[in-house]
Amino acid sequence: MIAAIAVVAMLTLAALPTVSNAASGTDFYNQGVAAAKAGNYTGASHDFENALLHGHSDPGTFYQLGLSYHKIRSLNFAAWAVATALSDPVFAGLNPQASKELDSIQNAGGANAGPPALLQNVAVTAMKAPPLTAQQRASRESGAAFGALQQGAYFASPEYAKAMNLAAQSALSQAARDIHDNSNTIAKFVFLGATPSPYTSLNTYAHDLLTHLNLQQSVVVVVTPGGVAAASDRLDSAASGSISAAQLQSHGTGDPAALAVAVARAVVRQADDNDSATTRRAVLIGGAIGLIVLAVLATAVVRVARREPKAAMPRSRANGRIATRTRSR
Repeated sequence: MIAAIAVVAMLTLAALPTVSNAASGTDFYNQGVAAAKAGNYTGASHDFENALLHGHSDPGTFYQLGLSYHKIRSLNFAAWAVATALSDPVFAGLNPQASKELDSIQNAGGANAGPPALLQNVAVTAMKAPPLTAQQRASRESGAAFGALQQGAYFASPEYAKAMNLAAQSALSQAARDIHDNSNTIAKFVFLGATPSPYTSLNTYAHDLLTHLNLQQSVVVVVTPGGVAAASDRLDSAASGSISAAQLQSHGTGDPAALAVAVARAVVRQADDNDSATTRRAVLIGGAIGLIVLAVLATAVVRVARREPKAAMPRSRANGRIATRTRSR
């Protein structure tokens, strides 16, 4: 009976799934990170080596291994590990501090003489580039916009492909011509998917874009799905910002071309009004100065005219005085 029970128990155990205690590359990597945080760099270097041997061979693992090797003064292997991480262009671009780390290792005497024996056959796995943010895409598009505005009146990013139909393009070109003909002002329009990085202010970006375009007597309007900004060498930034905010509230972003045109026209109109007011003030001041000068001259003339002429000396008295002077000699 007991033997039968034992046989049944053995069969039951045999039927259970086998549980593996083997650690994965990710497990070793996480252990290495924990060991490094605890200051156990010898243990961390062994964990990162095992992570690489178990398939966790991205550039970041090589870099962490290089940092651990550096801490335990295994400088040649540290130089190899960090240089291997930097061989991946995506990792190198996202981690500029890695180049400084390699310089530090080399300055300490480390030289890349290849990997340790157990890692001879481990190759780095290429790192996938992370997707660009809207701000990063806009930054790239900004370069294309700068080139397009050298010759044309507007630039639109792919996000505005549907909105920039023939009617919208025609409206922008016509507005640019009208503004130039009526106010002698160059108008440029830019439509981007977001505020370009590293800018956080669309107003600042618009001002810098105007500056780099090096245009005189001009206005640049930048529209994004969330806002609008304008910059002009004829109007200060506070006034341009106030006009942009008012037009955005009035028009919204549903028709980006119409919004951009409204902002440009409003900015130029305000600049024209300011110039007219300045001219009128100059004319009034000049006229007032002219009147003052005329008044001063008239007063001077009157004063001269009012002065009485000195009486002429009789000729006989003058001759007598001369004769007296002659006898006295």
